[in-house]
Amino acid sequence: MKAEIDGEYKELIEEREKLAKERDSLTTREEIIKYNLKVEELNKRADAYAKKGQAYQAQVEVYNARITEDNTNLKKKKKTENQ
Repeated sequence: MKAEIDGEYKELIEEREKLAKERDSLTTREEIIKYNLKVEELNKRADAYAKKGQAYQAQVEVYNARITEDNTNLKKKKKTENQ
């Protein structure tokens, strides 16, 4: 999942840079309208990316909490066995 999120981030950055360059060459109203639609689509993708990132981060935090709890329990068990 991390690789997927990282790949999506790279795509979003590339698209943003492409749109930034395109913005400078717009001359007609139609071009501006098409450009604005592209920006809106990029914003939707960026929002979806942010939600994926938040979901991934929540999974990481749950995993880390479980590992920390497991390690704590293991230390307590070893301590009890050594007494």
